[in-house]
Amino acid sequence: MHVVAQTDYSPTTKTLIYACTIGFGLLAAWDAVDTVSKRDFGHLSFVSIPLLLGCVAGLVYLLKHRLVLSETTLWQYGFRTKSIPLEDIESITEYLGSYLIKAAKTSIRITTDLQHKDTFKEQIIAQFQQLDATRYHIPGQVLETGYVNKLLQQVRQMVAKSIQNKSLAEVDTSLLEQLVEPAYYVVYEHPIHDFLHRAYDTEISQLKSFIYQYTNTIPVHARGIWILPHSLEWLILCTEGDLFFMRATKA
Repeated sequence: MHVVAQTDYSPTTKTLIYACTIGFGLLAAWDAVDTVSKRDFGHLSFVSIPLLLGCVAGLVYLLKHRLVLSETTLWQYGFRTKSIPLEDIESITEYLGSYLIKAAKTSIRITTDLQHKDTFKEQIIAQFQQLDATRYHIPGQVLETGYVNKLLQQVRQMVAKSIQNKSLAEVDTSLLEQLVEPAYYVVYEHPIHDFLHRAYDTEISQLKSFIYQYTNTIPVHARGIWILPHSLEWLILCTEGDLFFMRATKA
């Protein structure tokens, strides 16, 4: 497993936990010796031994605990190992400075006492973006985030009007032969994560080749692809092997 990033407790947290566990461990050991000499086995069984075992467990967990990010998976090590494949992440939410990363059956928390927690979270997102861009590759020049948001806003407005006016028309790939402009916008809208939205300025030859391949070989988790001319006068939706055409209408 190639490690992209990892984190564990901050030096302050480590110092505090080490001091507490070692201090209480010594206290528990001294108390255990004293209770044995007094033959107070009830106190030994219910106080001294549990406290000593708890301190030992705390030291073991401190030594083993860490979060590790690989190229495709987020891992958490401790008393047991948990992992979340990046493609299965359903949400990354922030609450009081910590980040909760959730999948269907597993969750991993980046807590406030971890070193460089914000940087680690950003590295997870960056690795997630790289993985998604590789898996759902779209040719062309990547556009800046601000312009991506502008194009997505235009797409949503056009789709809403087309649904309202019932002007959404299903077409076939022969429509691509009518495209004559040198380049078009291709917008990728992820169904869950906003930070995975992206857009490209793609030359017509690359676009035709990509759409023919996309409509004939659909990925396991198909994504919607939006195609717009630079004039933003119309829109083609490519999804699950079908093409739909809609034209911009005046408000």
